[in-house]
Amino acid sequence: MLTELDDLKYQLQTLASYSPSDLDNPEFEVGYEDGEGSEGFATVCCIQTAERSLMHIEELEKKVREMAMLMKMLTTERSVNLKAKNYLKDNGL
Repeated sequence: MLTELDDLKYQLQTLASYSPSDLDNPEFEVGYEDGEGSEGFATVCCIQTAERSLMHIEELEKKVREMAMLMKMLTTERSVNLKAKNYLKDNGL
């Protein structure tokens, strides 16, 4: 069964595989407001937005995997250090 994130990734991959000429109108307007209250607008392509979104999701997934591995290593190291400390203490060393 697909997770919601997997489903979104497949949808983004599919959209990103299109050429802008495949869609009647792949562009949409986005309104922006900066910290000073100035407004601006930009026309963006939904296909490029899908490509960028997918890239960021995959980068974040990689970082989450790396963090999980690091946490596992740190937990294991802490456990080993505790066992060694207890061994030394129990044996009067």
